[in-house]
Amino acid sequence: MPIDAIFLTALTREAAERVVGQKIDKIFQPERDEIVIATRGAAGSNRLLLSAAPGSARMELLRENRENPAVPPMFCMLLRKILGSGVIREVRQYPGERIVEIGVDAVDELGELRRRRVLLELVGRQPNLVLLDEESRIIDCIRRVEGDIAAGKRQILPGLFYRPPEPQKKRDPLALTPEETAEILAGFDDGAAIERALMASFAGVSPLVAREIAERASGDVGGRLDGVTRVRTAETLCRIAELAKGGGLEPWLLTKDGEPCDFSYLELTQYVGGGYECARCVGFSALLGQFYAKREHSERMRLRAREMTKTVSTALERATRKLETRRMEMAEAKDRERLRETGDLLMANLHLIGRGAKSVTVEDFYDENNAPVEIALDPRLTPQQNAAKYYRDYARRKNAEKMLKGLIEEGETEQTYLGSVLGELKNAESDRELAGIREELVSTGYLRPQGGQKQRKSAALPPREFVSSGGFRIQVGRNNLQNDHLTLREAHRNDVWLHVRGAHGAHVLIRCENEEPDDATYTEAGEIAAFYSDSREGTNVAVDYTRARFVKKPSGAKPGMVVYDPYYTMYVTPDEKKVQSLRGRV
Repeated sequence: MPIDAIFLTALTREAAERVVGQKIDKIFQPERDEIVIATRGAAGSNRLLLSAAPGSARMELLRENRENPAVPPMFCMLLRKILGSGVIREVRQYPGERIVEIGVDAVDELGELRRRRVLLELVGRQPNLVLLDEESRIIDCIRRVEGDIAAGKRQILPGLFYRPPEPQKKRDPLALTPEETAEILAGFDDGAAIERALMASFAGVSPLVAREIAERASGDVGGRLDGVTRVRTAETLCRIAELAKGGGLEPWLLTKDGEPCDFSYLELTQYVGGGYECARCVGFSALLGQFYAKREHSERMRLRAREMTKTVSTALERATRKLETRRMEMAEAKDRERLRETGDLLMANLHLIGRGAKSVTVEDFYDENNAPVEIALDPRLTPQQNAAKYYRDYARRKNAEKMLKGLIEEGETEQTYLGSVLGELKNAESDRELAGIREELVSTGYLRPQGGQKQRKSAALPPREFVSSGGFRIQVGRNNLQNDHLTLREAHRNDVWLHVRGAHGAHVLIRCENEEPDDATYTEAGEIAAFYSDSREGTNVAVDYTRARFVKKPSGAKPGMVVYDPYYTMYVTPDEKKVQSLRGRV
């Protein structure tokens, strides 16, 4: 659900309790429409996320650091200049609206203390972050809005006075008495849908909450108003309002088959069975973190990898087309013997061929029955020249077969390599991993160095680290260059090496040297190998394993391409929660 006004009330209260009175330590802008304000005080430090990203706009107290760009954007530098070292004095919500105001006392260039305000607007299709001065004049904003004064649409531009959105023509349930709430509902006829009545009359009530109130009042999300349900609906809404005003709302996360699918400040009783489960979280920020973290991270990585994914996909399509053409040519080359035989038939029957003939029918002495065969001719050539042409075609295809064999092997290697890079891009977990993949693509000639100059290598991330239940370290390569380095340079000859059979995936090492890993470690390493491969969603995935000393790299092979023998095979089903739990042990 989008964050409605009542949910924002609880979220604002939680954030205010943590950051009001704290000093701003740093300000970051990890994404184009996200700001993170790091604060510190006697009670500890906090990281307050203000996101104006469409579809995931929110305020959240972060538990983990966000990866930041090397060069901060202009809006971030402006916030640092104006709010840096300031103290947060207020975090409040506009009554009944999805707007949060953060008041900061900061010293200006003249050394005077000024009150600046940061507004997070969660309204409409284009959420926004707006920086205001003491007079409510806009200093700058994340998303500038030209607006249309003639049409009554507001503008959000630097230098203008801030004008909040037009208030809704609905009543704020937190500002109503029980009698007023009941009076509003009494204005609807019997038979009116409870959900529609609530959404038409009360500000800050989302469709999800309206359906939940209907479920509690009537036993049906599609319940209708009557003498009994009208009273129950009013009582339920008033109870929610009292909890919101008193800080008694609770964060609830709805999951289906273990995946987050919605959230609320109420336990969602309307979802029963069908794989749904509603669980209480430790806080509203923690709730939003669980709901958005994985989804946002995947989308962020997809967008940042988009350019490289397009380049690699295009190269893969080109390599696939070229490979198909060469295989067709190889199939034609394998039929070359008939060309030589045709030349022999023409040489044996020159006397039957007239000048300018387009074809000739002769007895095929290569056929056990000497069946007649018609041979196509070029009327511009003499009979001898036609025979010579068939011999030349035979020789050309014989030579082509030798060349095509090498080209097909080369094409298959390129196809496999590019497929593995697409897998790396899909599994990338950070900007530094994407930078490592870019360096790999530059080194293999698929990308040019950025800026037209020699690319400066970024600090390489170490391999992913896990610890098995048996206490053995398990390392996983992040890209093909690191796969090579991990397997061929860092591995001890007796370490156990694993890779998914017949699929693109990371090289995995059990760092055991001269010890023998337990069965659980083998299984866990196999599950990790399957998870970091194209078979992540599969079941009974075949994973090959052998000692590192048996893994070799053919001369001239692409990064990450190796051969191994002897080896054994296990079958596993990857489980993300289990894999991440092993990672958490490091």
